[in-house]
Amino acid sequence: MLPGQGQQGPVITGRSTQASKLQQARRVTSQAASVGPTTLATHVRTGYKRIQEFLRTSKQFGAQRQASAKRAAGIALDNLARTAGYADPIRLEWAMEATAVADLAAGPVGVKVDEVTVSLGFDGLGQPDLSVTRAG
Repeated sequence: MLPGQGQQGPVITGRSTQASKLQQARRVTSQAASVGPTTLATHVRTGYKRIQEFLRTSKQFGAQRQASAKRAAGIALDNLARTAGYADPIRLEWAMEATAVADLAAGPVGVKVDEVTVSLGFDGLGQPDLSVTRAG
């Protein structure tokens, strides 16, 4: 039997655990890099969507947990805005929301399912215009 091994296998020391965590981090990083190049804009858009989804899903919890989730999301938005080069998180939100509705600038967007068509657009004053029509 080798030193450091008991009856059931090797004994993991603090140093071995740190080394395995480092190896795992390198493996995850290399896998992420192999996915393909991602731009900063893609990273920021994805991060913003995840933060907003986190906030949306946190509404199902109690008041204290919602407050803590809101605080965490605020910190995450601050960090994301700083990384993306925005002066503050409000400007980041404006930019992300503008890109989210950019397809509506060209005109109404519609979806048809069976006999029902739903379209969303903006009127001349910038107010949302939602219409639902049924064929027949």
